[in-house]
Amino acid sequence: MKIDTEKLNIIENKPGCLAYDCEGVYYIELKAGTVASDHMHKEKEVIYLVSGTIKVEIEDEVFKLVAPIKFTLPGGVHHKVSAVTGCIVLEVR
Repeated sequence: MKIDTEKLNIIENKPGCLAYDCEGVYYIELKAGTVASDHMHKEKEVIYLVSGTIKVEIEDEVFKLVAPIKFTLPGGVHHKVSAVTGCIVLEVR
């Protein structure tokens, strides 16, 4: 029996953040204290916080989310994510 394998594409590898493209799903590991810059996506994002705690800033509001939880960010909205603890996140676009 043969199993097809393929290496995962790393889309971000910087101190505190390692992210893989899993064909439309992004697997992201964040270390405590890591801050994703204020950014925006054209399309909506569905995010699954699998483990840990994050702080999400959306425009003028701040939300503290604890895993396991799913949340959706609409497209065209500036947001920033900060890891309160070490986290595993799945992002679907």
